[in-house]
Amino acid sequence: MRNKADPISVFSRVKCVLGESPLWHPLRNSLFWLDILECRLYEKAFDSEAAEFDRVWELPETGSALALDGNSSDSLFIVTDISFSRINLETGRFSQFISLSSNVNMRANDGGVAPNGDFWFGTMEKNPTGQNGAVYSISSNGEITHQLAGIGIPNTFAWSLDGRLLYLSDSIRQKMFVFEVDDGHAVSHSRKTTFINLSSTDATPDGGAMDSDGNLWNAQWGGFNVKCYSPRGEVLDSIELPVPQVSSCCFGGSGNSSLFITSAREGMSEAELEKYPLSGCVFIKKMRTGFGVEPSVFVANYG
Repeated sequence: MRNKADPISVFSRVKCVLGESPLWHPLRNSLFWLDILECRLYEKAFDSEAAEFDRVWELPETGSALALDGNSSDSLFIVTDISFSRINLETGRFSQFISLSSNVNMRANDGGVAPNGDFWFGTMEKNPTGQNGAVYSISSNGEITHQLAGIGIPNTFAWSLDGRLLYLSDSIRQKMFVFEVDDGHAVSHSRKTTFINLSSTDATPDGGAMDSDGNLWNAQWGGFNVKCYSPRGEVLDSIELPVPQVSSCCFGGSGNSSLFITSAREGMSEAELEKYPLSGCVFIKKMRTGFGVEPSVFVANYG
């Protein structure tokens, strides 16, 4: 499946507090990612010689998930604690399209664009106490649909290649579920099965990405790794990392042949940071040409 002779290397030495939402931009040949808690958006070209990044934007809101803009290569969509917005990458202008919850105890978390073009995202308590988060989708005309309630920390947001299944984690439960999706839209708790159960371990499923073979690569917070699962839930591969808090991953690079992996330093003690000094960095692993699936784009018909 991969060339085991190719080692993991550091793509960016920026030490994010909570590095998340890696997004490959094929038209810009660069990777974008967020530091959620520092309210920053980073960009680094695939062939950049910079140690950390090429560009950084200070965000006026707490962004947590990104999407490609099908109308422009010079902007991205971003979901935050209070809005669904667009950021112009040339001017830095941040434009709110949709206002979200005004509950100061909540924020958005992971998200992604479904195969049908809708943007899905989860919400969570800033200090989680239980299953009080939810999942929503936004259509191209700006319509918001409440998809699920009773999710503590929604993560992963990966779809099967045919678009019929949604892989969604509840990190507070340390479980990932598979939901049947109706015509690319509604899901329900009654139509789910448990895909991964890590509740007896120190790890929890976090962000993930599908490969062109239909397998799911999942970053495991607390697990020091990214694991690859078949559609039947079998572990096919594991990429070990020198950091404990592995947060998300995406495919990109030349020929979609690289796996980019984000990590975090949030909540780690000084002793832990000394032991794992690369915590918060972005890593890269060479796979094979055509291995990754290009991200879907969001095309807004409003604003």
